[in-house]
Amino acid sequence: MGRYSIVLKKTTCDCNPNNPCSGKYGACLDLKLVNKCNGACPFCIESGGYAPKDVQDPDKLAERINALKIDNLLILGGEPLMYEDIVGLVSKIRKGISIFITTNGSLLTPELAKKLSPHVKSMNISIHHSTSAKHKELTKVSLVGDVLYKSIEAFGRDKVRINCNLVKGYVDSKKEVEAMYEMVKRLGVTKIRFAELQKYPDLFVDAKKLFDGVPTDPFKNGCEIKIPKKGMDVTLRITCGIIDKKKKAVANPTGRNAQTQVMYSNGEVSDGWRTQGAVGLTGVQRIAPDTSCHVHNPRPRRQSSSAGCSRSGGGCS
Repeated sequence: MGRYSIVLKKTTCDCNPNNPCSGKYGACLDLKLVNKCNGACPFCIESGGYAPKDVQDPDKLAERINALKIDNLLILGGEPLMYEDIVGLVSKIRKGISIFITTNGSLLTPELAKKLSPHVKSMNISIHHSTSAKHKELTKVSLVGDVLYKSIEAFGRDKVRINCNLVKGYVDSKKEVEAMYEMVKRLGVTKIRFAELQKYPDLFVDAKKLFDGVPTDPFKNGCEIKIPKKGMDVTLRITCGIIDKKKKAVANPTGRNAQTQVMYSNGEVSDGWRTQGAVGLTGVQRIAPDTSCHVHNPRPRRQSSSAGCSRSGGGCS
């Protein structure tokens, strides 16, 4: 998850019990379902990650997943909706496992969302700017507002959260944060999570400049905090000295009891995320985005009623 300095002191620093790396989310499995993506985010955390060539079919993957003693399954990519049969996979996961999906939303349709909804507890949609044009400039992903709005409605607004990374030149001011709130409301969603980048220092934005009450020691005082905002459920995820070398190093950290395992597209399972150097492709295979899709802001509509550090930056939630 990143290197940290060992400080030769007798004191220790206990992990906040509400931090993901404390084991807050129980026994989790992060599933890197595919290695390809139709976006090209410059802050992709899987850049240089392990990417085996083989991709197993839904039956084999489900069989392997169901054999594991896990509480939560977080489906990632690449872009997981590029998998050949995502509905077939989630429909085969045994009862007792809560399924979460993180997607860039560009391939989501009302029909697909409706089929996923009975099997998936929650969906995180990554949107990193309040305007479609700037979002596309950053991620190379086209979002059609009306399609996304209807897809969220079909899936269930109360089960959707928007994930937004704080990125220099994009969401890096209080004004941009407020604009994100308004965009989320137009989608009829009430949940949003902002997050500091885990690497890429040139794009890093310090959350303390945008939000009040951000702890100076997130390892001890909490790396996931609630931000007060009337009518909304707002979470802020900040980095600590274990994964961010710019921040104060954590001396003799204790209490990191997370049980996150990682499964790759070929069915391999490892304790923690593997980096490049393993046999196979490395990183995420970029697929040229569909330039035929016109982008525009979702049109304003009446809002419906409420709606260890994982690669998604938010654990199994």
